[in-house]
Amino acid sequence: MPRSTRFTEVVKRLGDLFIESTLGALKAYQEKTLDLAKLRAATIYIRAVKALREQCVAICILLVCLMVIGFSLVFVPLAFIVMLPLGSGLKALAVLGWGLFCLAVAAGVSSRYLSEKKWLELSGSRGLLDKIVDKT
Repeated sequence: MPRSTRFTEVVKRLGDLFIESTLGALKAYQEKTLDLAKLRAATIYIRAVKALREQCVAICILLVCLMVIGFSLVFVPLAFIVMLPLGSGLKALAVLGWGLFCLAVAAGVSSRYLSEKKWLELSGSRGLLDKIVDKT
């Protein structure tokens, strides 16, 4: 092979190597940028879900307070009526026990569905967090 042909071949290979390395670096940069954008979008999404959850918790607490007021408006007079000499003390305990049972059920249901873990499952944030954690 003549010397000029070898030189041309070496220059061509160096050029190809430069192009491949540049394209590889650009692809890696593009992937990192895309991962960063996904991470930022996931962060915004999770913050929005958190804000929505806090608002729903506030509304639910307000509703529970209104229900407690409603229960107290019904059960307190009923308890006083039962405690009058018209009936026995056992009726009064039954009425008060029923009121406490209603409050316990409402508190249990509220605590189950207002937990952050349940909101992560319902909103799909759990899967998104798992994808992000596995990616890094």
